[in-house]
This record gives sequence, structure tokens and C-alpha cells, in this order.
Amino acid sequence: MPRKSTKKAERSSSPRVLKPSKGKMFGRTKVNNTVPSAWRIFRDSISFLKSHKKIFVSISLIYLGLTMLLVRGFGLTTDLSLAKQSFEELVNGAGGSFSSSAAVFGFLVNSNSPNSEVATLYQSIIIVIMSLAIIWVLRQTHAREKVTLRDAFYKSTHPLVPFLLVLIFIGVQLIPLILGTFLFNTTIGSDIAIGLLEKTLWSTLSFLLVLWSTYLVSTSIFALYIVTLPDMTPIKALRSAKKLVRFRRWSTMRKVLFLPIMLFVLMASIMFLTIMFLTPIAEVVFLVMIAAGLPVVHSYMYGLYRELL
Repeated sequence: MPRKSTKKAERSSSPRVLKPSKGKMFGRTKVNNTVPSAWRIFRDSISFLKSHKKIFVSISLIYLGLTMLLVRGFGLTTDLSLAKQSFEELVNGAGGSFSSSAAVFGFLVNSNSPNSEVATLYQSIIIVIMSLAIIWVLRQTHAREKVTLRDAFYKSTHPLVPFLLVLIFIGVQLIPLILGTFLFNTTIGSDIAIGLLEKTLWSTLSFLLVLWSTYLVSTSIFALYIVTLPDMTPIKALRSAKKLVRFRRWSTMRKVLFLPIMLFVLMASIMFLTIMFLTPIAEVVFLVMIAAGLPVVHSYMYGLYRELL
């Protein structure tokens, strides 16, 4: 779909005040150079969620409930207070409470991954359904339309098949990243590469493969939002996403990478404090943050997508 058509369709569903363009001309394509910083987009996305907190909190609670029911079976992993005490005895005071908190955090992350193929399937289905609902609500609320929780799930699933096809395409683009991670773990992690030159070469190759996937996905990820527009096909959505970031792919990639880094820093900081001072409820806090993280991710990415239009 041509970029102008995508902009028209998106703006018709999400009207906003347009600013005078300060972009440059590349041939016949006008590039908008007024995209805000990643921090500003993140801050605005959080503010937007707060202004519509009722609907997004409701979706997050449903996400948490379905995850507990279908993925975890309403069970918690273990007594984190006991685990923390064991780690403290293991390090013998080296690094103090910080080291034990870091160890418990790593244990918490690993223990909360799905432990079976069925649980992984359920988690994938839940994430897809919740993502479609959140994207629909974001588009409607940006358009200042009244939304209900029922409509969020009833009216958001019509682009399910195109959405899944775009996800599959993104999965293919992640193959270089998987290969790069495998090569790094095999050569560097297993000490197959011994000399400094060998380690440098294998590390560089692994990094380039990861960078290649990141470069590709940082464009295709916007197709997830474009494909939910009416009468949109996956191919048109992917083409529109490619045109959307033309001449500014590297700056867009930096803004995309900002999100996981920022979320990890925030989550790690909160979890470290919780584990250090409120250890018994640390896992509950962790699960709540995971549930709240999905609306934050989509709000930021949808905000960045709108700014690129």
C-alpha cells in the first residue's frame, strides 16, 4: 500500500493536529526529520496509558489471570526468602545483599519461563490476543473514540490471520540473530575459539548477524500496527512499513532498541529493591510487571509509528 494511503487511513482513525513539516526532500519522497527523541516518546506513551488507565489495567489483569491459569497453573516457583538466604550463604558476604538479589532476580527470570510445549503455546496465543486488543484500544483512544473492554476483544481479532503472517515473517528475520547467538555460545561460551584473533572474529561475526536481524526487524515491526488497519494485507503492510522508515532506518532502529533497554533497567531496578526489602512478594511484583509491560511496549511502539507518519 502506498505510504500516503497508509497515512490517510491511520489519520482517519487517529486524528491529530499536524505540525508544519521540516523534512528534507529525497527525490519525490519527503522525509520527516521532526521525530521526537525516544525518551520523549516513552514518556508520552506512559502518560497516554495513565490517561486511559481503566481500560489498560483491565486488559493487563485479564492477561495476568490467563497467564496464571493456563501457563503457570496458579503456582509460584519457590520460597524466594529461602532462595535469597541460600545465595547469601553461598557468596559468603562477597558483594553482600546486592549479589544475592542479582542471583535471585536471575533465578526468578529463568523459573518464570514456560516449562512445557503446551504452556508455551498457551502463552503465545494469549500474547497475540492481548496484543490485538491493546492495538485496537490504542487506535480508538488516540482517535478519541469511546471504548469498552468487551469491544476490545470482540472487534480487535478480525486481522488475526494477517497479524500472524506478519509475525511469521518477523520470525524468519530473526534467524540471523538465533544463528549469531548459537555461534557465540558454541565458539566463545564453549571455549572452541581459543586465541584472541579467533575470539574476535567469531564475536564479530555473531555481532553482525544479530545486528542484521535487528536492522530488519526494526522496520517490519511497524507492519504489526499497519496490518490491523481495515482492508490491509500482510504484503502491503510490510511494504508500507519499509517506506515508513526510508532514509531514517538507523535512527528508527536506535529508538526501537531504546525500549527493551529502558524496560530492563526499570524492571531490574524495581525488582532489586523488592528482593532486597520485600522478598516474599517479589515474584508477585515480577508477574504484575510482566503483565503491565505489554501495554507499555505497544503504547511506545504505536506512538513511534504515529510519529513516523
